[in-house]
Amino acid sequence: MFLTGLPSQSLVGRSRDRTLIPPPNLSFDKEQVTGLRGWSTVEAQGVVAIPDRNKSKQIFVKIKPGDYWEVRCDYDPEKHSHVNVRVGDEKFAFLYPEGNIMRDPATAPNPYFDYITEQTRTVRYQKGMSEVELAACANELAEYYCSILRNRS
Repeated sequence: MFLTGLPSQSLVGRSRDRTLIPPPNLSFDKEQVTGLRGWSTVEAQGVVAIPDRNKSKQIFVKIKPGDYWEVRCDYDPEKHSHVNVRVGDEKFAFLYPEGNIMRDPATAPNPYFDYITEQTRTVRYQKGMSEVELAACANELAEYYCSILRNRS
């Protein structure tokens, strides 16, 4: 799955009220960070191209100031490790390529947990932080995501 045309760096970097997303699995007791969410301050549009056997399906995605967005790492037995994205009302998942360790059912849970553990360490998140500290962590995670996006473009 590919996303083109949507200025991801601007969207993440210039959003308001960014907050961290804890894992849905309560056994972590919210000690890890799986992603980031916020509300857009920019207007943007793009196309998500979804490969489907012999053809490609495309979804037009548009976000306006005030629209909700989120990006989070996830794992489930069907898709294995993947990244869930929500932009406005549109939801989609980016899967790792076939053959990638994150897609291998025998090994996928381990790199997923390693990734969110490292992400949590990167922003220095700790359970029980104040609202001010949590906001600082969310800003750090936004910067971290923007640096990844810069390096991939």
